[in-house]
Amino acid sequence: MATQKVTILTGISQKSGNEILKKLVKSNRKVIVLGDIAENFSFADKETNAFKVTTELPVTAATFQDNDVQFSFGDMSDISFLAAVFTQARKNGLEIELVCHISDITAESFAHFSFGDTINLLEIVKAYWQSNQDTFKCFFYAASAENSAAPKIEKLLNSAIKKEHFPAKIYIKRKPLKAASALYRLFSPLTLPKVADTQPDTTLTLSQAFGNLLAEIDEN
Repeated sequence: MATQKVTILTGISQKSGNEILKKLVKSNRKVIVLGDIAENFSFADKETNAFKVTTELPVTAATFQDNDVQFSFGDMSDISFLAAVFTQARKNGLEIELVCHISDITAESFAHFSFGDTINLLEIVKAYWQSNQDTFKCFFYAASAENSAAPKIEKLLNSAIKKEHFPAKIYIKRKPLKAASALYRLFSPLTLPKVADTQPDTTLTLSQAFGNLLAEIDEN
């Protein structure tokens, strides 16, 4: 049976998740979207509406001959659901190359993944990676710094990267610091020139960071 490379994506009910989906499909990748049945293309536009989407089960390599995206609905807090997705994918000729977990990037997010939800997914992904180290490329975790689970997940991932060489990339959206100029004026003589209130933001956007990851995977 010929295998089909796929990417697993969560957080599609966010605008940011929708943008990640666009990048994946544009790069000719096939995508399995995980989420609750209430999740959908909340931020769909002409581009995403043009994608060929199916919800028919089971998900097999043949599924993606005529489709770009497969929705797989289930309870993201149920580790047995997550385990079944990965197990069935392997049995049905699917090779999971990349897992993208997009968690609460902005206030408009409907994908409120708890610490436990993310730990469950991470446990399943790591088990899959251990058996498929030649083909699994990366676990991409993206979250807002305001997400209470983000610092703990970031710490766990950094530890796994360092100690286990687990292939993961982390994107944490942080608020830019705007108080620097005020502090500068507060503690400087009044004769010093006034500095601008805002400095250019040199950090990568989520879209840019993810685009760089895809380019890195394609080069290797």
